[in-house]
Amino acid sequence: MLGQPPRRFTTRRLSAVALFVLAATACDDATQDLEAKGPVGVTAVVVDTIRGEEDGPSSLSQIRGIAVDAGGRVYVADGVEKSVKVFAADGSFLRAMGRQGQGPGEFNTPQGVAIGPEERAYVYDPQARRVVVFDSTGAFDDMSNIPIFSYGYRWEGGIDTEGRLLDQQLRRVDTSRVMNVRRVDLGSGVIDTLPQPNCAPLAPYYAFERGSASVPFSAGEYIWIDAEGGGTWCADRATANAYFFPFGDTLARDSVKSLANPMPVTGEERAVEVARLDSFALRAGGPSPDFDQIPDVKPVLTSLDRDERGRLWMTVRDSAGDAMHVFDTNGEWMARVARRSHRWRVPTAWCVTIGST
Repeated sequence: MLGQPPRRFTTRRLSAVALFVLAATACDDATQDLEAKGPVGVTAVVVDTIRGEEDGPSSLSQIRGIAVDAGGRVYVADGVEKSVKVFAADGSFLRAMGRQGQGPGEFNTPQGVAIGPEERAYVYDPQARRVVVFDSTGAFDDMSNIPIFSYGYRWEGGIDTEGRLLDQQLRRVDTSRVMNVRRVDLGSGVIDTLPQPNCAPLAPYYAFERGSASVPFSAGEYIWIDAEGGGTWCADRATANAYFFPFGDTLARDSVKSLANPMPVTGEERAVEVARLDSFALRAGGPSPDFDQIPDVKPVLTSLDRDERGRLWMTVRDSAGDAMHVFDTNGEWMARVARRSHRWRVPTAWCVTIGST
């Protein structure tokens, strides 16, 4: 989350990254993984991979962001390789954009990528406090310096239909800090500070003398900036319900709701976390954690995304397994598509195509 220190990940080179991708060949058993309302069906659901070499221009080391353009090309921001790798719809390597440096088209650490108007790729580089833009051919197009005060491991913002950057930033108000949605016109430099909705409490954490730790299995607030939709989705991870706030509004205009049965926290899982926290509290100078704060069930909502048709996709993990719940442009539930778990959230237009049967 923005404002928190980045998590530590290994920098082992990866020869392949498994993703859900849309392919021309439909799976024979695809409909067995679908629950749908009305005349909808799965056209194609295929698990594929982005293939790279162990070494060389197509290798992947530390994924900091993924985006997909209208042509099905996948853009992967690599924090170690200091570049954005571009792959075709079939997973084959096309090109690399950028390199380490301070000049035009170069990065300190790319921590996110988004596709904007005219299929331009916007690469977020918070350590260099700038955004680097490439055109649809992969050529350097523009670079804008912007103030960046807080950021996480991955950029959770986006680019709207007018090419404006949207993200979350901490802003000091009197003696406290407030999280706001920021909208930046990269051409003029005009910055709008928009209120961020508050629809659920933040996930609780333990504060020690020399550090902090999150409460295991806690839910808390989930915020997703819907750059294309023109607002912010706000949810409590404890349920499969989310509410849409147009930018600048503090009242929800729309909502999507689905059914989800949270998975219980097992005794073994609880014991592992208690032991880990006890050890950490000793190293961090105490006090002893209040283990009664650990909930009995796990969060269910993982993420939200929007496809090219304006439909909303909600990633849910509950007692029925990992799935994506699909809602139409009116917020009505359409389908639940079972899926295998993967580490990175991928634009959901690639996960499954739903159309009339």
